[in-house]
Amino acid sequence: MISTHSLCSILLIFFSIFECHSFPPIALLVAEQRPEEKSHPLHLASIKCHADSSEAACYSADGELVASCARDGVVRLTQVNQGFKDVKFARVEIKGDYGTAVAISPDVKLLAVGLASSSSVRLYKITKEQKDGKIRLTQSHEFTTSHPDIITNLFIGAQNAFIATSSRGQDTAIHFFTLQGQLIQTINTNQLSNNGAAIHPDGTLLAVGTQLSDVKVLEAVVAKGSTSVQKVQPLHVLKGHSKAVSSASFGSNLAVTGCKDGAWFVWDLNVNRKTHEEPRLLATHKSLYTTIDHIALADSCLHPASSSSPSFVAPTSLKNAVIALTSGSTLAFYRGDGQLLSAIPSAHKGTIRSLAFNPDGARLATVGGDKFLKMWTVPSASK
Repeated sequence: MISTHSLCSILLIFFSIFECHSFPPIALLVAEQRPEEKSHPLHLASIKCHADSSEAACYSADGELVASCARDGVVRLTQVNQGFKDVKFARVEIKGDYGTAVAISPDVKLLAVGLASSSSVRLYKITKEQKDGKIRLTQSHEFTTSHPDIITNLFIGAQNAFIATSSRGQDTAIHFFTLQGQLIQTINTNQLSNNGAAIHPDGTLLAVGTQLSDVKVLEAVVAKGSTSVQKVQPLHVLKGHSKAVSSASFGSNLAVTGCKDGAWFVWDLNVNRKTHEEPRLLATHKSLYTTIDHIALADSCLHPASSSSPSFVAPTSLKNAVIALTSGSTLAFYRGDGQLLSAIPSAHKGTIRSLAFNPDGARLATVGGDKFLKMWTVPSASK
């Protein structure tokens, strides 16, 4: 039996050792054991796709695939239209580099990835096995863009007629290439820097948010049935924001733009392109947040645009459109008339880096610093 004196001696020795060594505080050890987060009602699934911070994501035109890239060098295609149990996917690893932007061709046969270190575009062929339905990625080719910094925006246009790229910093050039990498044309926005951009569902219009508060809308003229671009031309300038425009998004006949002061605007695109009629500013709204990082529009309920016989979009039509926007780790859904539908603080553990609606506007995909692809049900605009 240990005497009281011996027990005290052992305790003194223990505490002297504890004071002389650096042990992690007990509070930190406990903090690592975080309870499971309660799922938000709109949250459908969290799919761990990467081992490092995700950089970008996009949906395929058929709504079947979400492409994502991350700093772990992995580019992944995830099948998201067949439930979220035993999800099928294809992945490739970029040796010594990583992707900063992704785009899937309208025919869902090609995946384009912007590479960080070389500012090149690498293309992969997308195939699906008939037996098991599994998708495959096979490297096709690669070309340089001459951007001095990383590619932040990457799009494949209508009929695979072009690939458009833009970068950050003082590089304000928008390059248009053929799929083989031949330069078609360069348009310079001359706006200090280019921020978030978007491509129209018809694959011919690009909207580029800029540091000097303007949004430049460019048109790639592609002849019907052709796979070549006749020309690229500046089409519209959307003015009205008081600070830098961080992001833009197209619907069929609407556009939305998000600003670094937390404001977002809705624009009527149902105008006559041939006469260069400027889009009308339909609504200005202030979000709950000091800044908007990304914005996306789902307006599948609205009537399609008609450039030949334009008609004004009544403000009541805005009630059919749903806008998703992010600020840091927060995701929020608004109706086109400014009504908040849902706000989700800490939608990701880390900054949300990208978001994309599926083609029918019923689901939203987001990626962020927590390595997950998250899927969300889009709230009804009639709420």
